[in-house]
Amino acid sequence: MKTIKTILLALIATSIISSCTQKPKEEASAEKTASVSLVSDADPVCNMNIKGVQADTTLHSGQVYGFCSDACKKSFKEDPEKYLAKK
Repeated sequence: MKTIKTILLALIATSIISSCTQKPKEEASAEKTASVSLVSDADPVCNMNIKGVQADTTLHSGQVYGFCSDACKKSFKEDPEKYLAKK
C-alpha cells in the first residue's frame, strides 16, 4: 500500500511540474511563425556571423540589430553610433 501511495505522489508531482513548465499553445505557435528581419547577418560589435543563430536583438532607430551575446548587445546599447560608424 505504501508503494502505491509513493507512486501516485510521484505521478502527481511529475504532472504538476510538467504543466508548469509548458508554454501556452498560443505562445508556442507564435514563436514558430514569428520572424524578424535583422539589419545584418553580422553582430555590429564583434562582426561575428549570426545568420541562422537565435540572436539576441535590440531595436535602434527603427531597425533590429542582432548580437552573438548579451555582452555585445550591452556594448552596442551603451554607444550605438560607435559601432554603426564602423560600417
